[in-house]
Amino acid sequence: MKRKGITPVIAVVLLLLITVGAVASAWGLYQQLAGQGQDNVQQLEARQKASNTGLTYRSVYEDSDDQSIKINIANTGSRAVNLSQEVSLYAIPEGEQSALPWDVIRDDSGYSQFWAAGDTTDTECFQMGSDDLTNGVLNESETYTCDTGFKFPKPTSQLTVQINYDDVSGFTWEHTCSPQSSGSTTC
Repeated sequence: MKRKGITPVIAVVLLLLITVGAVASAWGLYQQLAGQGQDNVQQLEARQKASNTGLTYRSVYEDSDDQSIKINIANTGSRAVNLSQEVSLYAIPEGEQSALPWDVIRDDSGYSQFWAAGDTTDTECFQMGSDDLTNGVLNESETYTCDTGFKFPKPTSQLTVQINYDDVSGFTWEHTCSPQSSGSTTC
């Protein structure tokens, strides 16, 4: 009587293939989890750094010299903040759905109605070496006035100014400037 089945050699080869496949799958899963873990650690560190920042935005108003929006920013946190490297300035013009970087609004002629007149080269709030912001750093308990370069809106129109902490998604300060009368100088 002949028995049908697999030979011991084929059985060993199949077991080795299954074992190698299982090890390869486990290694791939480990690599994926280890990579995500590193990203999570970096995101957690960035969130901790941002939470120690303590930037507060005290007022948003019109600068009478060039009719641009200015923001008073105070560092109430426990560490110095390098504004030129840690935060970015954006605006959401009326009719737009998403925030645009200040240089897009400055350089794109389609947004010229949102940009204040005058020299536009030194207007970025957080640039290095600005007169009021030595090396782009705002130390603890210091206050800084940022000239956004965005034109103060006319009555019944609006412009939303947004400041994002670059390393942490969703860590954003936003203020909509919508004056109610032609004499308004605050948002």
